[in-house]
Amino acid sequence: MTPVHIWIDGDSCPHIVRQHVYQTAARRALPVTVVANAPLPEAGPDCLFEMIVTEQTPDAADNYISARVHPGDLVITHDIPFAARLIAHGVSVINNRGSEFTKDTIEQKLRDRAYDLSLAAIGFTGRKQKQYGKKEFAQFAPCFERVLNRVVRERQCYADGSSAARSG
Repeated sequence: MTPVHIWIDGDSCPHIVRQHVYQTAARRALPVTVVANAPLPEAGPDCLFEMIVTEQTPDAADNYISARVHPGDLVITHDIPFAARLIAHGVSVINNRGSEFTKDTIEQKLRDRAYDLSLAAIGFTGRKQKQYGKKEFAQFAPCFERVLNRVVRERQCYADGSSAARSG
């Protein structure tokens, strides 16, 4: 069985989130790939960690991940349109603030984003994200654990079902 692969859109992902993901993935022997437009200063704990530096063009990191991610993998991103692309292909997606993007929630998130952009276009600032701190991390960590446990369990059930179907 291929393990769940964790992908991090590293350009906007806080250091504390990346470190938590590395530690959790190392304990569970899961591969982590961080994709960013510039090298990030830390390294993951072992050979299951990979840092990919893409071109510094719009959506380069997103396109790299999108071309390689598989249904049942987990992606951490703050990019709502990118999350929508991934969800359409059966990928689990969370942001670094403790929210899971799903088929049921992504359309509203896209509408909220469009509204914020339209406000900004006429001079209003829209909703601003607060700085990332302990409160945001406290919301991220349990969301990450919950979603990771679910995708690992689903991958295992799929593998067990596939094995049973082949042997039956």
